[in-house]
Amino acid sequence: MSMEWGPEVTPTELPVTAEGEPPSSGRETKGSVGAGGEPPSSGRRRVLVVEDEPHMREIVGFVLDHHGYEVVLEGSAEAGWRRIQHERFDAMVLDVMLGDVSGIDLCVRIRSRSRTPIIFLSALSTPEERIAGLEAGADDYLGKPFSPRELVLRVNRLVERSLSDPGELRWQEVRVDAARPIATLGERRVVLTATSHQILSALVRAQGASMTWREILNEVWATSAPQGGKQMVKTAIYRLRRELGDDEARLVETVRGSGYRLGVVTKL
Repeated sequence: MSMEWGPEVTPTELPVTAEGEPPSSGRETKGSVGAGGEPPSSGRRRVLVVEDEPHMREIVGFVLDHHGYEVVLEGSAEAGWRRIQHERFDAMVLDVMLGDVSGIDLCVRIRSRSRTPIIFLSALSTPEERIAGLEAGADDYLGKPFSPRELVLRVNRLVERSLSDPGELRWQEVRVDAARPIATLGERRVVLTATSHQILSALVRAQGASMTWREILNEVWATSAPQGGKQMVKTAIYRLRRELGDDEARLVETVRGSGYRLGVVTKL
């Protein structure tokens, strides 16, 4: 179902309830928000969960809250989008099949303004559906039913990557910020999605050696052979090239029968 998103708004433009919170359908919040949309100084990392099925929403919220996250629960894409404009999050967990707007459309909208890591949850978990989620800009895709422990591990992994210690990785004219999803190609600066940042970082660490799709899969998604894994990596590499402006695959090379590597490029 399509929906007119309307113009983006600042926190001061949002109508609020008597308690000072923006109204939303199906909103449940574990934790509070301070003045100006800033999270309270609890030190807990914040996760937005957008899931229209109440029971599943409660399960995901409980699991993440139990493992130390401050969780904000929303029941619709529209309510989730309002939250994203109003507050900051360290990760987002989105259902694909939302009632008002698809999670895919919401993800595309989020990516127009944010690089926050996104994990899809969905009963639709064929290779084609996983690929659609990755192409929309998601960093991970977890099929239902899922293991609560696996969900927590995947969220942990993405949050830790986005908050990793500062530093820089180098390969020839390529420099990758280890803490932020930013790469510098010669004199050109590129902002990457979280998944593209992790793949490029892994290829830079390989220093020109090829990596198999299984090695990349393990490095980025912490698994070695899920269904459709090879195609997931292929799609992620396509996205990385597109973000880098590497349409001719001169920088990220495909090594037939082996995998992928960074090519010998002197000018970018």
